[in-house]
Amino acid sequence: MNIKKYSKNIIYIDNSNSGTNKKNTIFIINYVIESYKDKNILLIIGEESKNICEGFPYDDILHIINKYYYRVIKFIVIGKKLYQKIKMKKNIYYSESLEKSFNIVNKIIKENEIIISCVKCFR
Repeated sequence: MNIKKYSKNIIYIDNSNSGTNKKNTIFIINYVIESYKDKNILLIIGEESKNICEGFPYDDILHIINKYYYRVIKFIVIGKKLYQKIKMKKNIYYSESLEKSFNIVNKIIKENEIIISCVKCFR
């Protein structure tokens, strides 16, 4: 987990790597909820490649989205198949990659929000 400033009043918590999974994603979200009670959360979640370690199964990602849907204010989902399963929900956006997701972040982020990135990817 790497915590840094995204801009003046926006914190970016980067937990995207080859070890991203359900357990550490839930830990990070709970840590942010407890540590930054007054901040809204934008969660970038998904999987860029299935060929990494044990993977980040869609069922685990869907579980996390459903569990935190009313606490996390916005989601950016990486992975078209995953997005197809949940696109009918409000405030869920699609990106084909973690890198491209920041084009969406820049359009939807507001001051004093926190970005959490939990994408299974090579790094």
